[in-house]
Amino acid sequence: MPDTLAQEPKYEQTAMLQWGEIERASTAADKEGEFASAVAVPPATVALWTILASVVMLFAGFTSAYLVRRAGPDWLPIYAPPILWWNTAILLFSSFSLEVAKGCRKLHRPAAFRWWLLAAAGLGVAFLVGQWVAWRELAAQGIFLPTSPHSSFFYMLTAVHGVHVMGGMAGLVYVLRRRWSDACQPMPADPVSLCATYWHFVTGIWIYLYWLLFVWR
Repeated sequence: MPDTLAQEPKYEQTAMLQWGEIERASTAADKEGEFASAVAVPPATVALWTILASVVMLFAGFTSAYLVRRAGPDWLPIYAPPILWWNTAILLFSSFSLEVAKGCRKLHRPAAFRWWLLAAAGLGVAFLVGQWVAWRELAAQGIFLPTSPHSSFFYMLTAVHGVHVMGGMAGLVYVLRRRWSDACQPMPADPVSLCATYWHFVTGIWIYLYWLLFVWR
């Protein structure tokens, strides 16, 4: 009987040690899970960067074709319609509006957030209207899609870029349709940030196209 009583503390110590090891292992597993979830890239972010990479490849192909065709003897350059300067400024300010909207969202100012997001969407519409006006100005001068290789590339590249701008506007409309309470909830991928990243990318593509078509000679 005394031997049995003497062994009980040992059993208790052994059980406590085993339980402590189990707790440490569980804590380590929880930390590993938290780290994995923190470093894991959300699927929406992966999809966005995949789209951006494909767009880069698309315009890289257009650039290659443009440079090859530009070396031809029948190359006749056209001059940029003046409204394209305004269109560039509009698109830049729309990107600025999105950054301000992101800041308002972090500060939990829903009214200002919606206003700046609407401003970005409205500026996107203004940009597309401005591109259509640029087409009309060239048409008034007798410059159409088949007039020259340069005019063909201008119409084609601005049309493709315009389609991507409309895609960004669809993203803005999606964000605007979400309730503010939903938008503030923690999410694996923030739709506002994703939309802003895409919009800044489209703005950068337009600046590159303007430089390629009219600045670099």
